[in-house]
Amino acid sequence: MQSETVQAAALRPLPATFASLPAQANEYQLLGVLPPPAASDYEKEAVSALSALILGRELYVNVIQRVEKVGHVLAFDDKSIDVADSPNNVSQSINARIVELGLGVVEKKRERYLAPLISKLIASQEDAQSRRTNIWEYGDISSDDAREFGYSRRF
Repeated sequence: MQSETVQAAALRPLPATFASLPAQANEYQLLGVLPPPAASDYEKEAVSALSALILGRELYVNVIQRVEKVGHVLAFDDKSIDVADSPNNVSQSINARIVELGLGVVEKKRERYLAPLISKLIASQEDAQSRRTNIWEYGDISSDDAREFGYSRRF
């Protein structure tokens, strides 16, 4: 990442021709994955794991769904994976790795076209649960995965 700190006096307005350009940054989140609650012991661990998986890497994403201008993606760091066929490669996604590490909970989606994707993520979650990994170390937390317990945020 490149950055530089400058004094406010050194800044100049952009030429009007730049105003016609579309937005150059977009917001994305991992499809079907909710992070641990903000106040939990696993929040920092989840952020560190996600950072290790994505920062400084070339990512390949497939935007599966848009909700309120936020792209819900399947993300991959292996360019040999056919991103266009990402629904069949969910188990190799960063989404699945976060869930397998026990640092994310699968979000229940109602859309039928997402059912095959979510079922593969649920298989990863069940594996993490059986190994009692991270958020699953004390057993099943699924009865507490409601908004009032902090599971409304997204990666």
